[in-house]
Amino acid sequence: MREKFKEEKYQWIPQEISYSLKEVSRKDKNENPVKSKTNALLAVILPDINGMYDYFTYKKTCCSSGCQFYDSNSSLIFSIMSGNMFNHKNPYANSCDVGHTIYHGDCNYMLCVKWSDFVDDMESYIDKAYEIQDNQDNYNIQKEI
Repeated sequence: MREKFKEEKYQWIPQEISYSLKEVSRKDKNENPVKSKTNALLAVILPDINGMYDYFTYKKTCCSSGCQFYDSNSSLIFSIMSGNMFNHKNPYANSCDVGHTIYHGDCNYMLCVKWSDFVDDMESYIDKAYEIQDNQDNYNIQKEI
């Protein structure tokens, strides 16, 4: 996904994500002013060469809750992506048996889903991303790279 020797702000993917989140004024084909709206974000996590997803997400076994971990601090993703994870303004969260924070519900503006789950039920994940988009006022959306 990343170009090795380029800063994020000069790379195609973060630029596209940033642009898709901004409300941009322009003119349509009839020269009428129109304004874009903030799009939904759906990140489909691809498996590695071994068919695994644990480089980015896995079930934690540190406590009885068995929560799902997403590496929002990973150097594998762009900062605009990690900035749209765990960014709900009033998240429903609690602590697990060992004191880690567990988020419940739609805590990310950028919905993350494993490829294997996505292909089994694409429409529901796309609908869920639109539902989150419809409630974007609940999120601190990072729009800039």
